[in-house]
Amino acid sequence: MQEFRGKIMGWPVLGLLLLESLLSFVPVVPDQLQNVSYTELESENVSVTGWNTIEWNVTKSAYYSISEWETNITDRPPMKEERTVDPERLLRAHLLKGYNKAVRPSRNYSEVLTVTLGVALTQIISLDERNQILTSNCWLSQIWIDDKLSWNPEDFANITSLLIPVEQIFRPDILLYNNADSEYYHKMISTNAIIQHTGNVTWLSTSIIRSTCEIDVRFFPFDKQVCSLKFASWTFDGFAVDLVVVTEVGDISNYLPSMEWDLKNFTAKRNIVYYSCCAEPYPDITMTLSMQRRPHFYIYNHLAPCGVATLFAFLGFYAPGESGEKVTLGITTLLSLTLFMLMVGEAMPPTATTLPLITLYYGFCLIVIGLSTAVQVFTLNIHYRGARGREAPLFLKHLAGIVGQALLVRGRASLLRHSVRRKRPTHERRQSSGEALFHGSASGSLTTPARKGRPSRHNNEEQAPLAASELVITPVTPDEQREDDLRNQQLVRTVAHRLTTTLSQVCKLIDNSERRYKDRVYFDEIAGEWTDIAHVLDKLLLVTFLAGTFGLTLAMFIDVPYLRDG
Repeated sequence: MQEFRGKIMGWPVLGLLLLESLLSFVPVVPDQLQNVSYTELESENVSVTGWNTIEWNVTKSAYYSISEWETNITDRPPMKEERTVDPERLLRAHLLKGYNKAVRPSRNYSEVLTVTLGVALTQIISLDERNQILTSNCWLSQIWIDDKLSWNPEDFANITSLLIPVEQIFRPDILLYNNADSEYYHKMISTNAIIQHTGNVTWLSTSIIRSTCEIDVRFFPFDKQVCSLKFASWTFDGFAVDLVVVTEVGDISNYLPSMEWDLKNFTAKRNIVYYSCCAEPYPDITMTLSMQRRPHFYIYNHLAPCGVATLFAFLGFYAPGESGEKVTLGITTLLSLTLFMLMVGEAMPPTATTLPLITLYYGFCLIVIGLSTAVQVFTLNIHYRGARGREAPLFLKHLAGIVGQALLVRGRASLLRHSVRRKRPTHERRQSSGEALFHGSASGSLTTPARKGRPSRHNNEEQAPLAASELVITPVTPDEQREDDLRNQQLVRTVAHRLTTTLSQVCKLIDNSERRYKDRVYFDEIAGEWTDIAHVLDKLLLVTFLAGTFGLTLAMFIDVPYLRDG
C-alpha cells in the first residue's frame, strides 16, 4: 500500500517537470514588439535591445506562428493588410513615449508658458447671504502650447487632433483663489484634452464653483451684488506661466436665467499682483459678476405685511375710546412685526458695518407703532378725565375747536371754540309748603271754627235722616263744649303734623332729584367736552402719524438705486 501511494504521489511531479521542459523551447515575444506591425517585422531593420540574431529570428518566426494561430481560430485566412496596428494608438504611444507630465512644457527654462483662460457662466445656483458664498456652474477652457505633443500628420494617417486624458499630460495649476469648497477639486469633472498636431492643447472642464463673495446688504431686498471669481496659478509666477484672457466680456451664451437674480454684467480682467512673500509678479484672471436681486418675493411676503400692519395700528386712532381695544390693537401689531423681523434677521448676515434697508424699515415701523400705542393711552386718559368732574381749561377747549375745524371734524367738537367756563350749580335749601303749613299751625295761625254742639249729636236733617223715635235731644253743657273743642283741635294738629311731614319728604325727594339731574347734566357736559377734545386729538395724531410714516418711508426708499433708476 505504501508503494502504491508513492507511485501516485510521483506522477504530478513528473508532469510538472515535463511541462517545464516543453515551455523552455517556446520563444517569448519581447515587450518592444507589442506595438510593431507585420510590415516592420518583414524587414530586417527592426532591432531589439539585448537580443542576438538567433534569438531575433526565433522570436520573429514565433510571432508569425502566434498571429497565424489567432487568425485561424476565427476561420479567417491571415490577410497581410488587416494585421496593421491602429494609427491613433501608435500616435498616442509615440507622444507619451518618454513624456514627463511633471515638467513644464517649454523649449528652455527661461521661456514663458502662455495659458489662455476662458470662463463661461451657465447658471447662478444660489447666493448665501449669511455665509457670503456664491454657488455657480461654470465651464472653463484652458489653452496652451506643448511642443512635446506635436507630430507630423503625414506619418500617422493624416491625424490632426487627438484626445488624451488630461491626467496623462502636463496641465497648469490654475486654481480658484477665492474658493469656499473643500471638495472643489473632486467635483471638477475630469475630461480629455484636445491636442492638435501643432502642439496646441485645449482643456475644457466644468464644475460647480462655491466662491466667497462680499455681500452688501444695505439696500436689501433691492440690493445689487458684485461677486468675483479669481483664477491664477498657485505655484508658477508670471515668469513661468502667463495668463491671457480670451475676451474682456464673459461668455453667457449658455446661461440659464435665475429665478432670484438678474444677471446685469459678466466681465473678465487680467491683473498682475505682487504678494508680500515673493518679488515675482503673479498674473490672475478675475471674472466679475454683477447681478440685481428680484425683490418681488420680499415685497409680497415681508414689506407688504409690515405696511398693512402699520396701517392697522393707525386704525386705533379711529376707534372710539369706549371700545377698549385701542391699546390691544397696537400691542398685537407690535408682536406681529417682531415676528416678521425675526424671520428677516435669520437670513441676513450678522454685520456691524451697515444695516439692511428692510431692517431699518421694520425698526421704523416698530417705533411708530410703539409711539402710537403710547399716545393712545394718553388720549384714553383725556377721554375719561371728565368722569372725575374736572372741567377742561378754557384755552384747551378753544384750541381743540380750532384744530377740529381745520381737520373738518363734525359734531360738538366744532363748537368747543365758542364754549365758556361753566359754573357748577349751587343747591340752596328752600322751605316747602308742607313745612310752611306745619309752622303756621304751630304758631296758632290755624283756627278751628267754633262749634255750638257735637256734630254727632247735632240735630240736622241734611246729615242723616233718622227716625223720630231715635232722636234724643241732650243738652250740651259749656264744659262738654270746651272739651269737645279741645279734642277737635288736638285731632287737627295731629293730622296737620302728619301731612306736613309727608309733604316735606316729598319735597326733599323732588329737590334731590332736581339736584342730581343738574349735577348729571353738568358732569355730562364736562365729560362731553373732554371726549370731544380726545376725539380731536385722535384725528390730529392720525393725520400726523400717517403723514410722518409716508414721508419717512418715501425718504427711506427714494435713495434705493433699483427704485430710482427704474
